[in-house]
Amino acid sequence: MASTAAERKRKEREEKKEQGMVQKSFWLSEDEVKVIESFKQNNELKTNDEALQQILKAIKEMQDSK
Repeated sequence: MASTAAERKRKEREEKKEQGMVQKSFWLSEDEVKVIESFKQNNELKTNDEALQQILKAIKEMQDSK
């Protein structure tokens, strides 16, 4: 049975919650969005979410190593 776009989105939100993620909304400048999109493309990632998660993980690792 085919699912609707709303059903697929609901399933995606449920899966993310199960992974311990929370949804937030942010305002970013055009330049900040370009940084995220460039990182996504350069690292062959599928979504901006993945790119931002990897950027934040790298920052955290740098801070933890100090």
